[in-house]
Amino acid sequence: MITGTEKIRPTPETGAGRSVSLAVTYDQYDPPILETILRHADVVEIAPDSISRRINGRAQIDPRFIKQLQNLPSGKQIVVHGVGLSIGSVSGMNEDYLELLDILYGELPLAWHSEHLAFTTVNGENLMTMVAMPRTDESLDILSEHVHQLKERYAIPFLLENVAHVLPAFEPHYTEAAFLNKLCDQSGCGLVLDTFNLECDIDNYELNAESFLHELKMENVKEIHIANGPVKEGFKLDVHQFPTSERTRNFTTEVLKTPGCNPEAITFEILPELLPALGQEGLDKELKLLNRTFVKK
Repeated sequence: MITGTEKIRPTPETGAGRSVSLAVTYDQYDPPILETILRHADVVEIAPDSISRRINGRAQIDPRFIKQLQNLPSGKQIVVHGVGLSIGSVSGMNEDYLELLDILYGELPLAWHSEHLAFTTVNGENLMTMVAMPRTDESLDILSEHVHQLKERYAIPFLLENVAHVLPAFEPHYTEAAFLNKLCDQSGCGLVLDTFNLECDIDNYELNAESFLHELKMENVKEIHIANGPVKEGFKLDVHQFPTSERTRNFTTEVLKTPGCNPEAITFEILPELLPALGQEGLDKELKLLNRTFVKK
């Protein structure tokens, strides 16, 4: 049984030899940090929510940040991963967030963009967290309509990420994997599979990881996210505070063994305000480890 606790040494047979790119989040203007990232990673992932601000009611992004990304070395890719779209809100997606996407799409050669499979606003009120969608037919209809709108607006692939559940699922019509499968079939989106979020659900809500991975159509997974966060009062939190754990790396290796799993990128996520504590040396060490574990040389 796969529980996310196995200790498995990565080998080419377990996915460590797959042709996959390393990606790293880069959410603030910091040339030395970007230099460290580019030594090890071929994909830079940016979050519109983190790199923007509003001045006189208009969304703005630091022009130095844009110029940096416009001048990446040949062969490096840029992808977008956001928090504030609220794709599951009945009242519609966040227009301020779409404005940010418009800016980025107009300025940068984006390979794909992704969001969390959740809602963050209700009747215009910000919940200050992400709430996983109810696994119902009504949710599928709302999500599919919004995905179709995004695919018409932006001519690049769109992915949705499984989120760690803050609350238990309420009267679901589908299993977690079946819901994701039907969403991809109905909307045409792909998936970001966050293995740390799966760990959170394993520990917090006893998710059966083996059943989930067996049922999930892995060919829909274009990107995998890995991270590490704290445990507060026995509840594991999806907060990207630390270098990856051995458990997460081993679990991700197990996920890569699943038939049909062939992502284009494995992304290390860490909050920008925590990078100074990690430092260039710590970041360099972590990215070397992730390259040895997952990226074929």
